[in-house]
Amino acid sequence: MFRLAKLGHKLAKLVPQQCMLCLCNCQQLPCSHCRDAIAKFAHRAYGFNLMRWPKVASALKPHSFHRVHAIGDYEYPLAKMITELKFQKRLSCAEALANCFSDSLRGRQHALPQCIIPTPLYPTRYLQRQFNQTVEIAISVADQLELECRLNSLQRVRHTTAQVQLGRDQRLANVADSFSCAVLPSHITHIALFDDVVTTGATMHAMRKAILAANPNLIIEIWAICIALASLD
Repeated sequence: MFRLAKLGHKLAKLVPQQCMLCLCNCQQLPCSHCRDAIAKFAHRAYGFNLMRWPKVASALKPHSFHRVHAIGDYEYPLAKMITELKFQKRLSCAEALANCFSDSLRGRQHALPQCIIPTPLYPTRYLQRQFNQTVEIAISVADQLELECRLNSLQRVRHTTAQVQLGRDQRLANVADSFSCAVLPSHITHIALFDDVVTTGATMHAMRKAILAANPNLIIEIWAICIALASLD
């Protein structure tokens, strides 16, 4: 399943496509009209680093990430595409979300990371689902931006409770020390951790901690499709 999105990305260029939002025919998912209508964060205003936006910095406390980038809030149509990908395994949504993410980086002056590391699932949970929507999106993003996508460098080593119903402090405790990271090749000095939705940043914090334990000099960015600001207001 891990490389389904990459296959879908290549096949999508060969066959006619229908926008999953408005059902119009288009050359790229979602169609240009629906893509332009997405409510995006003010990336240019914050130098393509949402940690400079007080609302995001406050939402992610007590974490202090080097750089954070996400398309927008967790709302329609991004939420719809994430949900259909996650629960219906609609792979065209991985391609569409990756297109939207790549578009949101246009105009960035700072160098891009050398590779993307998506949030892994615990092995038994992956066996149950047979699908990881974050990996599918990350593969497609990496393909579009011509970056490496490393799927085996970071492992989830402890089973954790689903984060959805947990509060901020509970989320931090739930994912603490739940990841393990291998030593990355010496040429990799700048990476992006990728997830579909970031709420409190607890999972990203735990991933970052594990990676820095094995690779202390890395520059680590946080990338996501959405930051769920509405749920934290």
